[in-house]
Formats: sequence, C-alpha cells, structure tokens
Amino acid sequence: MLLNYSYIISHDIKNPLRTINMFTQKILIETNIEKRTKYSKLVESAVKRIDSIITDSLFFSKATNKNVPIEEINVISSIEESINSLYESISQNNVTINKIFKNDLIINGNYSLITNMFQNFISNGIKFNDKTNKILTIIISENDVFIIDNGIGIEQDYKDRVFETFYRINSDYEGTGLGLSIVKKIADRFNIKISIQSELNVGSTFKLSFNSKVDKLT
Repeated sequence: MLLNYSYIISHDIKNPLRTINMFTQKILIETNIEKRTKYSKLVESAVKRIDSIITDSLFFSKATNKNVPIEEINVISSIEESINSLYESISQNNVTINKIFKNDLIINGNYSLITNMFQNFISNGIKFNDKTNKILTIIISENDVFIIDNGIGIEQDYKDRVFETFYRINSDYEGTGLGLSIVKKIADRFNIKISIQSELNVGSTFKLSFNSKVDKLT
C-alpha cells in the first residue's frame, strides 16, 4: 500500500512539474505579452495542482493518525468554513449553494478533519457537474447531513468503489483519487455513516449520519 501510494503521488506531481519547467523556460525567451500571460496561467494552474496533491496527501496521513485532538464541533460552523474556503471555485463555476439548517448539530471529533470532509464533498459537487445552472444543497436535519448536487451522477456499478484509495471514476476530471478515500477514513474514525443515492446525469445525494445529541435552533 505504501509503495503504491508513493508511486502514484510521485507520478501525479511529476506531470505539473514538467509543465512548470517547460513553460517557465518559454516565458524567459518569449517576447509576446499575450503568450507570456498564457504561459504564466499554465504555470499557476500547475502550481495549484501540486498544492492540491500535497494537501490531499497531508490529510490522508492525518486521517489515519490516532493521536489527533478531539473537540466539540458545531457542524454548521464547519460547513460554513468549508464553503468559505471554496469561495473562488464556487464563484468561478457559478454555483448556487442552498443551506437548509433545521437544527444545530454538535459532535465530538477533530475540527480540521471534519471540515476537510465537508470540503471534499462540496468540492466534488462543484467539480463533477456539467450543468449550466450548478446547484448544491446542504441540509441538516436531526443527526443527518445531506449534500445534494445536480451533477453528472454515479453509475450504480461504481457506487461501492468511490471511496477506494486512488480510484477515479471519470478520468476526464483531474484528481488524486484521494478525496473520497480521505472522507471515508474520517467518517470511519468518528463513526459517521455515509450512504449514497445517485442517478446518471441527474445528480447525487450523500447522507452523513452522526451519532450525536442534537440541539434545536430557536
């Protein structure tokens, strides 16, 4: 597992590094401003790709660490922070976020990991969506959180594999194949049950069931 992990991560980092090397060389000799701007954007995109790979790798490691601190977490605050951290992506992709919080939900866990879990779900809801009007709805009801998108959906044959490490359902979309496997490790760590309902070209609903006392909003 470790050898496979190292190989795949190294391979994923090499590609954007090659892009950075090639286009920085072009920028040094190119005199056309438009072309230099184009090359600079490609370098920036490659840097973001490497940053994403490293971030996923760090959270993958953290999710398996048994010594992370446990604290009381307000799930609404965690979701709000996840949305705020993805503001640029939400804005650029013209995504409508609907929030329906019927009650407070307080759990015990690690704030950083729980927030990363929600961020992965929301990020995937944005990424795997080819609709003109992208809609993501987040509902808290009792001890459950529902994350609903109107994206490309998941084939029934692949639903059980989406949480496998390095498994990528659609190669047309960039990714490390770590995102949902990190989610699963975090969920297992804090006894969160995840279920999926999905239909191709219609969208997906991820239900997260927490074992926790719920405080009603007033």
